Amino acid sequence: MIYRTRLAVASCVLACAVIASVHADEARELKIIASAHDSTREVSIGPVMLEAPGGYVIRSAEQLVALSSKADSAKDAGVQKKIEAELAALLRVDAIDWSKHMILAVRGEPGTKADTVRFDSIKLEDRRLTVAWKVRPRPPHAGPGTPIAVILVERCDGEVKFASSK
Repeated sequence: MIYRTRLAVASCVLACAVIASVHADEARELKIIASAHDSTREVSIGPVMLEAPGGYVIRSAEQLVALSSKADSAKDAGVQKKIEAELAALLRVDAIDWSKHMILAVRGEPGTKADTVRFDSIKLEDRRLTVAWKVRPRPPHAGPGTPIAVILVERCDGEVKFASSK
């Protein structure tokens, strides 16, 4: 009788573990907590400087400073705090908790100053984050510019893939 009880409990525990692991691997969409967009001639948005078109992942204050005009001071805690505060103000949040959040930044190809980056989906599946984005172009009479966006999302430590669609 005791053997059957232990076997039943062990079976239930195993079934719960299998169900939990199946649900953990299901794809889910991450929500954007905060965002900022710009499309100037500059290659920066707030303190974040994006030298080349494409996607960037920022998971710490040190990485943030490394992508700023103060990259040489990336390990300086005072500079980290200042640049982090600038980004938080740009995103209109009180602070960035790097243990819970990360920044995704995208720079599109140069176009017009009215072009904008649009995030179509941010999907987490099997510890892999796929960020689907595109540039929404505007008429050329708007003048030259480069679309840039930064978003604050839930942190994930897996691989991040940026997929640009035209």
